[in-house]
Formats: sequence, C-alpha cells, structure tokens
Amino acid sequence: MNLIEIGHEIRQRRLNKQLSLEQLAEQAHLNKATLSRYENGKIQNISLETFIAISSILGIKLSDFDIESGRFIQTTEDITIKGISKTVNELTDERRQAVWNFAKEQLATQKTLQVKKTYAVVLADGVLSAGTGEFLDTNNERFAVRVPEPVPSKYDYAFKINGHSMEPFYQDGQVIFLQQRESYRSGQIVAAIVNGSSFLKRIQVEEDCIKLVSLNKAYPNVTVTNNDNYRILGCVFS
Repeated sequence: MNLIEIGHEIRQRRLNKQLSLEQLAEQAHLNKATLSRYENGKIQNISLETFIAISSILGIKLSDFDIESGRFIQTTEDITIKGISKTVNELTDERRQAVWNFAKEQLATQKTLQVKKTYAVVLADGVLSAGTGEFLDTNNERFAVRVPEPVPSKYDYAFKINGHSMEPFYQDGQVIFLQQRESYRSGQIVAAIVNGSSFLKRIQVEEDCIKLVSLNKAYPNVTVTNNDNYRILGCVFS
C-alpha cells in the first residue's frame, strides 16, 4: 500500500467531515498518536480491521480504493478522460468516428489480454448472517463452495456470507476465512454466535456490554450483555 497517499486521504476526509484528530481516534478506537502517524504515513503497515474502522467513519467506499495498487482512485478529477473528451469535441464528425472505431479495437484487444481468474473449491462450515442473524448448526455437514485463488493455507473456519450489513467490504455470497484467537479486541471483524444466531460484525467492547457493529449503516447493531449466550468463532483474516 502507498501509506503516504492513504494517510493524506484519511486526513483530507477527516477535515472534510470536520472531525478533529481526537474525535476520529475515539470513534475508531485508536490512540491519537497512532492515528496521527497513519495520517503522516509513518507507520509501515495498517491492519485490515483498522482500515475498515476508519473507512466506515469517513465514508470511504471499496470503489474508492484500488486494492492491487494500494492507491485511491481519483474519480472526481480524471484528467485523462477530461482531456480525451475535450479533444474529441474539437474533431470533425469523420475524425470522431475514426477515434470511436480505434477505441473499440483497443477495448477488444484489452479483453483478449485480460488474465482469467482461477478458482479453488473449499469446504464451508456454514453460513454467516451479515444482517439480522441466522441460525448456525455447527453439527451440519460442510458444503463445497468455489472461491477465487489464492486460498489461505491455514484457517480454522470458512463461512459463506448471507446479507448486506457488512458492505462495501464484505459482499453477500462471499466466502471468508476465520482464525481463532486467544482474545479479541475492538475493531476486529469477527464471526459470533449470539443466542444460537450467527453474525458477521465488527466487535466493539464497551464497559457494560459488547456491541457487534454493522458497517452498512442501514442495518442495526447487536448488543450483547451478560444475559446472552455468546461466543466468538474467530476473526476474519482473509
């Protein structure tokens, strides 16, 4: 990832939302000094759960970010497209048609050169609700699902997502891989079972309860108290 660019974008979006460094750090469950180092590109690695926590607060969408290059996409000021549009508008009809034909040829060539994705088949342990909860019977037989490669070499559970409460980072039908931990902290994306229903949520530890937070604000959070039968299956790591 280009951490300097990411830090700059985080700072700009924080300022656009009129949030102070302290306010964003508190909402994302981060130390103020740590967030400051993120914004200045002085930390060499940013964890997935931290990036998701900050993104959900600042309104950063998955479509804003190119995962492969680790860079943000400048959708508002695309200089190349603006330049092409301006130039084409100055051409005669005949020359515009020539540009159009050339563009179609280039697109056809590009499609033939695109690398096809490869897939693997894994056994899923069940279905997790990214919504309002789904009954999970851990005694049910596992079922085969097709996932894009590469597949993690070591994981404790694989689950298929059902629902939209964790969009844009986790999609309906996507398969996620979990790893069991000795302890869990605020900000991690976890699979939890509450009173027999399974959830995929971001965990937030409070003084008197645990909140399972939806990234999609259209869906409610789940509050867990001492009266609930609750356990965490694992943390999403891939």
